[in-house]
Amino acid sequence: MLKRKRQIQSDEILLAFRFLNRYRHSDKTISELFDWIIMKRWNVLFDEEQQWLNEYRTAH
Repeated sequence: MLKRKRQIQSDEILLAFRFLNRYRHSDKTISELFDWIIMKRWNVLFDEEQQWLNEYRTAH
């Protein structure tokens, strides 16, 4: 889903972010995934997704 810029905004990625966030303490690859998305796929995220990741990053 994050391979290219999407035309239609949906909440699927936010739901996935929230789901993964629940398990980030038990699996270190989840934090690495979030870091990778921030570094490599930031430009394909919608504003709400970027905002969620900013809040995640400042909270951790």
